[in-house]
Amino acid sequence: MIAIGKFKIENRKSGKKLVYRIRNANSVDIKITINHIVLDFDKWDNVNQSFKFKRNDEEFKKSLEINNSLIEFSLYVSEQIDYLETRNQKLSSKWLREKYNIFFGFEIPNQSIEKIDDDQYFIDYYNYYICTNQKIEGQSKNGKNLSLNTIKGYTTFLNYWKKFNKYNKTNDIKLKDIDLNIFDKFVYFQESNQKLGSGTIDTNINKLKAILRFAMQKNKVVNPDFIHGNFTYTLQESDSIYLNDDEVNKIIKTDFSSNPCLNNAKGWFTIQLFSALRISDLFQLNNDHFQKEFLEVTTVKTKSNVVIPILSPVRDVLKKNEGKLPRKISDVNYNKYIKLICKEAGINEMVKGSKSIVIGKGKNKMKRKIENNYSKWELVTSHTCRRSFLTNVSQKNDVKLIDLLAISGHTNTNMLEKYIKTSNHTRANNIKERLANIY
Repeated sequence: MIAIGKFKIENRKSGKKLVYRIRNANSVDIKITINHIVLDFDKWDNVNQSFKFKRNDEEFKKSLEINNSLIEFSLYVSEQIDYLETRNQKLSSKWLREKYNIFFGFEIPNQSIEKIDDDQYFIDYYNYYICTNQKIEGQSKNGKNLSLNTIKGYTTFLNYWKKFNKYNKTNDIKLKDIDLNIFDKFVYFQESNQKLGSGTIDTNINKLKAILRFAMQKNKVVNPDFIHGNFTYTLQESDSIYLNDDEVNKIIKTDFSSNPCLNNAKGWFTIQLFSALRISDLFQLNNDHFQKEFLEVTTVKTKSNVVIPILSPVRDVLKKNEGKLPRKISDVNYNKYIKLICKEAGINEMVKGSKSIVIGKGKNKMKRKIENNYSKWELVTSHTCRRSFLTNVSQKNDVKLIDLLAISGHTNTNMLEKYIKTSNHTRANNIKERLANIY
């Protein structure tokens, strides 16, 4: 059964209402009203399934949050439908309303889950974990307080877990049966069948362990292999690249005035290279964020308040654009353009790294990161800018890591040090003169 859920606006006597309807060609046709959303329904775009407000509209930011929540709700319902099908259960309006209340936090999550015996299946407990710990707007922190972006990561993990079950020709595995043998098989499945990189596997393993740890804290029976700490995975050393000061200067000096698209992208590239902003924060910038000597932003990912000195290359970009920011572009085009910018600037040193490449054919076709030696420009992404700025600045003798936290938004220097990419050779070179003076 393929049941498709869509949002739509309905005209009623009481006014316009946003509804969510699920139906298929056979017998399913159910819907519920999305009661909690108060927004101008004339701004609803049925084709794109989202509210469309202009950037200068008062409710623009609110609409972005609502659009994200609607996407997440639809994905959540789709997962729950898949789960129903494995149990041969039927869809109903009552069931859909219950999922709506649980997802948006309008009812306490179904406590009957906690009464299920200790032969509970992993996906059952996954759903309880997400519903119990998800962040609910306007409420104080509860449990792990998982944001929508974090839940996206858990959804990706769950999809790999479901593929793993299908690979093993089973619907799911009970909590108490997830032993070291299952753990090793899950790791091997990700490496050999799904061709996942070490970082992705490590992320999936951490999510698996988080849910099992939560179950153990709730006095559920989990396997002794997990309790005794036998679930270990060695993360391979990351070869994430960064652009050093010389390479950044090459980019700044390269003229792209004959190519309007690259020239515009170079403006954003320069701002990011000298601010360490994530791409989610970069394209949210407006002139109000520039306060005299500093760029002040509340980050999208962590809600941290960062204060960044406005350096001369950034001032040059604004001056060139008559005090305005460059024209905004999509994330996809930006990542494509900055590679071309680096190529034109001669950032072509051969380095070891991972690059997304399509592998397999037909149904087995998939996009995976393949480690190899590549020209450096091929590996540059928007996140390279953040890593580059923090790494380069950290190497200056008079800059303290604790002061960098105001720019990076990290909560402590330990997290920042893990992020900075400085080779042992570079570290040794930085202290060479000081050691020479001592010895």
